[in-house]
Amino acid sequence: MNGDFEATPQGYPITVNGIDEAVQRACFVIGLIKGSFIYDREMGIAYDGMCSETEDETNEMLTMLCREALADRDDLYVSDAQIYLDDFDPRICFTVHYGGEESETEVYLHTHI
Repeated sequence: MNGDFEATPQGYPITVNGIDEAVQRACFVIGLIKGSFIYDREMGIAYDGMCSETEDETNEMLTMLCREALADRDDLYVSDAQIYLDDFDPRICFTVHYGGEESETEVYLHTHI
């Protein structure tokens, strides 16, 4: 990873590295519905038909889909993914592992970018 950017509260860009960069990249990819990003239609996750009979099976399947979406990033690992469909704001909570560090995060699902 080469150093992504995020904005300070004043709006100035700063470089993020390490676990912060890994979380940023994971959130971007996992938050996309496959086919909705016009510059790379293969990026993201195909969520259709993901629900299983039990919540545990659904979350296991979601964790697998997250790992698959990030498969080209050998040093980045996702675990414990859970989906929440409440209040019209579907979101996914998951743990990102990178360089011996981990960070719990959440991302809201976007249908179009």
